[in-house]
Amino acid sequence: MTDAPKSDGLRSWVEGSGADTRYHVGTLVYTRATLAMLFFWLLWGDFCYVVMETVMPSIMPLKFKALGADNTTIGIVLTSVPWAINLCLNPIISTKSDRFRSRWGRRIPFIAFSLPFIVVCLIGLGTGDQIGFWLHHHAALAHLHPNIVAMGVLALLIIVFAMFNSFVLLVPIQRRHAGASPRPFHVVVPSRVDGSKYSL
Repeated sequence: MTDAPKSDGLRSWVEGSGADTRYHVGTLVYTRATLAMLFFWLLWGDFCYVVMETVMPSIMPLKFKALGADNTTIGIVLTSVPWAINLCLNPIISTKSDRFRSRWGRRIPFIAFSLPFIVVCLIGLGTGDQIGFWLHHHAALAHLHPNIVAMGVLALLIIVFAMFNSFVLLVPIQRRHAGASPRPFHVVVPSRVDGSKYSL
C-alpha cells in the first residue's frame, strides 16, 4: 500500500467529519476551513511584510552606494531620520489608536489609511533614481549633479515611507496586559475529546 500524499492529510483535516465543528475565541467563531484560511493569510501577510522590511537595511544602501553616497549620508538617511520620525510619532499614533473606536475596530483604519502611501513609496523607492534623473533634465535642476537629485528623491521617499510605516509598526495586534500571551497571535482551541485547551 502506498502512502497518500501529505496534501491529502490537510485536505482530509479541512473537509473531514469535524469540518463543521465550531471553535470559539471570544466573539470569534471558526471552522476548520476558516482556520486554514486564517493561517494562510497570516503567513502570506507576514511573508510580504518581511520582504517589505528588507528594503531599507538590505537594498537601499546598495542603491545609495551606486549613486556615490558616503557611509555618513547612508547612515543619516536610512537610520537616523527614520528613527527620529519614529521617536516623534510613536506616542501620538499609539495613543490615538488605543483610544480610537470605529465599526472596523481600533487598528484597521490606521493601517488602511497608511497603505496607499506605503505602496506608492515602495514603488518610488524602486524607481527613485530614474525619477531623479528625469527631474534633473525636466525640472530646471541641471545645475545639480544628477546623482544628487536622485539621492534627494530617494531620501524624500524614505522620509514619507517612515512616516506612514509608523502607522503599521506602532499599532499593536493586541494590547499587552498581565498574564497575556507573549506571542503576537494567540488563539485558544478547545479540544473535543477532553475539553482541555490548546494554544496556537
